[in-house]
Amino acid sequence: MGARSEGIKTATSSPLWDFPDGCIPFEGALSVLLDGQGKARAILETVSVEIIPFDQVSEDFAFAYGEGDRSLTWFQQEIGHWYEGSAARSGNAFTSKTPIICERIRVAERLHELCQVIGEGPDAPRYVSARRE
Repeated sequence: MGARSEGIKTATSSPLWDFPDGCIPFEGALSVLLDGQGKARAILETVSVEIIPFDQVSEDFAFAYGEGDRSLTWFQQEIGHWYEGSAARSGNAFTSKTPIICERIRVAERLHELCQVIGEGPDAPRYVSARRE
């Protein structure tokens, strides 16, 4: 969560099989980023979406992914391994030509800053309204 909320991770990817209904992320979509305890910490905005074969992920995208050493080699090995496991668990096949959804994201609003102002105790509201930057 930290890399996303701090703006280090500005890209993410998903296997196309995660969206069997075809409702994939889209430009301008807003998502709520939760921490490990289920608390809303940031609102993310999807900046762009591209569906490409796994082996066509660029060095720039791998760097923006913000994990590991941020190299394309790391992305291909580690994320490729993750996709292989995900495919096996879901009854899908993964190859280097498998289409994946490459999504660029930005932090639209950091909610943890708002939560500190409002409070997080038992009397605090169950939700916060956030305005976009």
